[in-house]
Amino acid sequence: MTNDAHPPQPPASPGQGPGTPPNPADLDGHRKFLLHEHQYLSDMTKFADQKAAFVFTLAVGAITLGYNFHIYQGRGGRLLDSVPEHPLSALALALIFSSAALSIATLLPRLWSHRKLGVVYFEHITQHTSDAKYASEVSRMEDVELLHEIATHCYTLAVIAQRKFRCAKWALWAGTIGGALTLIMALVGGLYPDPNLHAAQQAIASVDRSAAAVMTALDLDLPFPDI
Repeated sequence: MTNDAHPPQPPASPGQGPGTPPNPADLDGHRKFLLHEHQYLSDMTKFADQKAAFVFTLAVGAITLGYNFHIYQGRGGRLLDSVPEHPLSALALALIFSSAALSIATLLPRLWSHRKLGVVYFEHITQHTSDAKYASEVSRMEDVELLHEIATHCYTLAVIAQRKFRCAKWALWAGTIGGALTLIMALVGGLYPDPNLHAAQQAIASVDRSAAAVMTALDLDLPFPDI
């Protein structure tokens, strides 16, 4: 009688026995996927840096606009003097400065890793004492080990990209709100005009009127420019 509990198994094909390394053809799909993923994560990291640079440029432009329109100046005529007098302009300035700081934090290099040696990450590569030792390390590794190195670095790039995009997102929100407040105050001519600037304009107008009256009394026909 035949033993139906253990049906005969087909013979193992060459290269599939226990302890045999995987066929390189079987790793081709893994290789393509990891290389594509590595390129995708590298591009996302660059994209986060580009967004941060754009937000930083807008923040600097908003600060320049607000300063030229005296939105951020109080009675002392200096930057940040408006905190007790005009909290709205102070809030706009604080948001824009926060946006610029977060943008710089996004652009800072991320060197996140818990490993000491490797063949993909540049900090790990430089831990090898010479180019010959690095080349020897790569040449002795199997395909599976090399794919494991790329997969590990993909995870590192994903963590870096996540942190960069998180900072860039908050930088964009802070800059948008602060820039909108600055633009609104600039378009209406400044919700909080500088009292010193107004007093100086009044003084110049008073001198203009006094000089005109003196010239009229002396019957002098001299032009006096309007200010």
